[in-house]
Amino acid sequence: MTPSELADYFLSSGSTIKEPGREAKLTGATVAMMARHLKESSTPDRLPLLAISLPLGIDHFSALLAAWSAGYAITIIGQRWTSREVSNFCKITSPTVIVCRSTDSRFGDQSSTLSIGGITVHECHPRPHSLQSLLPTDVWLASSSGSTGEPKAAVLPGTAVTHNAVEVAKYLQITTEDRVLVFTPPHFTYANNQAFSAFTAGANVALWPHGLVSPRSLSDYTRSSHITGISANPSAFEMWLANDAVISEEVRYIVSGGQPLIGALVSRINAAFPNADILNGYGCTENVNRITFAHVAQDLGPDEVASVGYPIAGVEVKIAASGEIVLSGQSLMRGYLDYLESGRPTITAYPTGDVGEFASDGSLSLIGRIKTQLNVGNEMVSPEEVESVVSAIQGVRSCAAGPVQDPILGEVVGLLCVMENYEDRLMISRLIKSAFNQTLARAKRPRYCHYTADQSAIPRTEYGKIDRVALKAIFTRIFDKAESHEQFSENF
Repeated sequence: MTPSELADYFLSSGSTIKEPGREAKLTGATVAMMARHLKESSTPDRLPLLAISLPLGIDHFSALLAAWSAGYAITIIGQRWTSREVSNFCKITSPTVIVCRSTDSRFGDQSSTLSIGGITVHECHPRPHSLQSLLPTDVWLASSSGSTGEPKAAVLPGTAVTHNAVEVAKYLQITTEDRVLVFTPPHFTYANNQAFSAFTAGANVALWPHGLVSPRSLSDYTRSSHITGISANPSAFEMWLANDAVISEEVRYIVSGGQPLIGALVSRINAAFPNADILNGYGCTENVNRITFAHVAQDLGPDEVASVGYPIAGVEVKIAASGEIVLSGQSLMRGYLDYLESGRPTITAYPTGDVGEFASDGSLSLIGRIKTQLNVGNEMVSPEEVESVVSAIQGVRSCAAGPVQDPILGEVVGLLCVMENYEDRLMISRLIKSAFNQTLARAKRPRYCHYTADQSAIPRTEYGKIDRVALKAIFTRIFDKAESHEQFSENF
């Protein structure tokens, strides 16, 4: 399925998409105008890849569908990414066109070719060798964080995108009568997948671009939009459901995923949405997101963790000898862009880095991760990326980043910093904060930092690498507020 065929598939659904104060059919004038401009400006010797950096809203999906209509593959750049992060990702994906807000200074050095309302279309100059890696049926280069600290682009074919959207819509029994709420930032594959599943079934979509800045406003919008379906991670539900008041009796399904779902939160979700069927799921960008679903038992104990259930149709899950979950099937990416650029073939299986096991009834349970990534409110953070920023600061001898448990986000980033001179800790603290603000997105910035001049403070393996397991135990000890310690420690 080519990009234009995928666009036709979604545009034929008849779905309506709305945001606060604005509503439109998918087949809007903006889509047609932008698609026509893109078709006229594309040339056969250039890679047809369009990068979108717009807030969650009608404009985002208009740009996405216009790009596909014009035969472009797309990639999505986060609104909160720093200029450095944008530059790194663009070096990897090499888009020919960027669509963004006219006020977005991160793309000010590109030439503008079209402005529609507050949207600006910029032309870029990609690397020639990127022309060889995409197929005519590739539609999406999805951003994925690798454990190396470098961003990756998962190459998703059109058939994978439609397969996952269709199977999710079937599983959730979405119909034209449904109104699906999306409030996840659009650079997450999951946010777009929620909308695509609704489009597939001809359902209407209500977008809330303000996230959880005001939980009460989100609740009001849920009621006024007569929402019937909501998907989010447990951290989002924790922040949203500040009390047990009923939010809406019209919601018929709630999907949780991305983090462990415990019984205590299930009880709060039940209280807020008393008529909703609660489901727990598991997914990843490399599988166009959704892998498994499970219906959550109403009597789940407060400390019990819900199973993530069974694979959707067309997705196969296996457990390797190491315990790692391995995926294959119809929703799988072709591979990461750098992998395909090296001339290697489309992958047939993907080791996820997650550790899991099957219960006696065949359902899947997640145990943890093999890789070192942190899950900060469903934002995947590489400790190596944080460490590279800190290590470049004068006066820092070495450092190690790792997880610190957090009741809302699940994990936040902690930092152990070894200085050349302990007396310089206040100056180095200021330099580190400045470096974080300039180079790292908010989720990647350490919440806690412990300073020391002790060279042996960072645990290492026999090969000299950071011992991540031992580091986690050290963080549990030094960042426990109940324990006093002499070293300078700072809560960022």
